[in-house]
Amino acid sequence: MNKKPLNTSISIFCISFILFICLVISFVNYHSFNRALYERYNSYLTDVLRFIESNIDTNDLYECMLTNTKSENYNEVQQLMNDILDTGNVHYLYIVTPLDIEKYHTCLTVMTGMTKEEILYEYDQQNFLGDIFDDFPEETVRSFAEAMKTPGQISFEKDKESTIWGFDYTGMLPLTTSDGTTFTVLAADLSISNIYKTLWKHLLLNVVLILGIGFLFYMFFIFWAKHNITKPIRLLEESVVQFARTSHNLSNPDLLIYNQPVIHTGNEVEALSDAVTKMADDIKAYAKNIVEAENKISNLKESASKLGMIAYQDALTHVKNKAAYDIAISKLNEKIANKKAEFGLVMIDLNCLKHINDVYGHENGNIYIVSSCSIICTIFTHSPVFRIGGDEFVVILENTDFNFHKELMHAFEVAIEGYAIKTDCKPWERISMASGLAIYDPKIDEDVNSVFERADKLMYENKQTMKALMAQSLQEI
Repeated sequence: MNKKPLNTSISIFCISFILFICLVISFVNYHSFNRALYERYNSYLTDVLRFIESNIDTNDLYECMLTNTKSENYNEVQQLMNDILDTGNVHYLYIVTPLDIEKYHTCLTVMTGMTKEEILYEYDQQNFLGDIFDDFPEETVRSFAEAMKTPGQISFEKDKESTIWGFDYTGMLPLTTSDGTTFTVLAADLSISNIYKTLWKHLLLNVVLILGIGFLFYMFFIFWAKHNITKPIRLLEESVVQFARTSHNLSNPDLLIYNQPVIHTGNEVEALSDAVTKMADDIKAYAKNIVEAENKISNLKESASKLGMIAYQDALTHVKNKAAYDIAISKLNEKIANKKAEFGLVMIDLNCLKHINDVYGHENGNIYIVSSCSIICTIFTHSPVFRIGGDEFVVILENTDFNFHKELMHAFEVAIEGYAIKTDCKPWERISMASGLAIYDPKIDEDVNSVFERADKLMYENKQTMKALMAQSLQEI
């Protein structure tokens, strides 16, 4: 049996506990900071969108979209969006109107904010008023359309996958004319990579701090445990193992010696050491009494075994007697009550025993009984045989003999017939027995006695059938 040292178990527990605490705190911190971070960005995007909205003449912008012509206010808002992109943390600023969602997922470009670098180096790659934009993912166009259903409210959407512009977090504000026509969406994007960079930086700092504190705790706990638990227990174990090894197969209790280890922890380990020492002394005292009593017990067991065998054994035939049969019946009745019974009873009666006793004497009658019992035991090899009367025997068939009860009964009848036709032997050697077999049937039998009565009846019928033949045999004798 492989044993794991206590130091190892404590180390594994401490490390596992520290890692578990690190995992739990990191998980809680991650979700808390993640939620706080997004709430902060929601507030930031809200301020940006509301500020731009306050500078937009929506009626004028709607007219610009319809006529594909830029107005003075349009140019002012364009410059405002450009300035915000240059000075703020916003990734993209744009105003679009979703057109087709399902098939082409296109949008109409109303306005696109541009940084100074984009104006200088990528101006021809930008989208302008009236351009049809078909690079948005279907989910993004769908989110624009959903946002337009709630005029005046800002909704937020996180990209489910990276696009050609990166992985962004978007705030969307529908724009409505004075007559209530919602015609486009003002959107601002923040780069999620920056969001997660901040998040993971905070998380890593927490993990390092937790692991550092956990390591200090681990070192302190291991030092304390070594001096107060593991080392004293190891000394105690060595003393107990040595005591057990030297006392193994030791016949002289005076040689039982326990060397108590020096333990002064002032806790339960020291109390345990004292208790083990007291127990070793008690074992030594008890061993002396046990050695003295062992021989007496052995003799008593041997006597009891012999008495038990005699109590349940027939003195003449050495098979089981009526008392043993009563015990066997009780066990069979328990099996019947538990619906686990499967057995048969063979009732056997010796024919002509009284005639042999009266004519040839009881000594020859005993020979007749023993010879008959020998035949029964030979046929029913695997089943218990009971002598329940002077000339009555019962065999309980279970297991193998039960499964082959027909073959066994046939063999028994053949054996008896063989003895019946003998004419060259003494009268007490011509064995004759009547038999009856009854199988337990749960539909008609409530207990063993019911099976016994049916077997006894069948035996009696068999005896009447044999009576004429037996009478003729006795006349020839």
